[in-house]
Amino acid sequence: MRQCLTIAIAFIASSLFTAASANDLVLEKYFTGHTRAEGQFSAINGVKKSFKVQLTGRWNGKRLLLREDFTSADGQKDRKTWQFVKTSPTTYLGTREDVVGRAFVSVNGDTAPLQLRRLS
Repeated sequence: MRQCLTIAIAFIASSLFTAASANDLVLEKYFTGHTRAEGQFSAINGVKKSFKVQLTGRWNGKRLLLREDFTSADGQKDRKTWQFVKTSPTTYLGTREDVVGRAFVSVNGDTAPLQLRRLS
């Protein structure tokens, strides 16, 4: 049985969008260069952590490499790197070193929900 978990991409959900209209969100345009965001992580065991993240994005025409440099409220630091391949004008397939499976992203207006699927 394939397990699915739908989550919001923290850096997209917590960022302030500067797009002129809801239909203007294009991940590789928005995240190329430097972006900052704030968010909160909540685990099923009740642990909650606030964080700030500095994002650095590079687009090569097909793949968006997005480095996330996290600093939590307690000063802990972490770095994660997403690689998103554009599969259509509004969809992307992503991987990250600590995520099992693949992330499917489908941009809808000014939101980009992420659906994680384990490989079976």
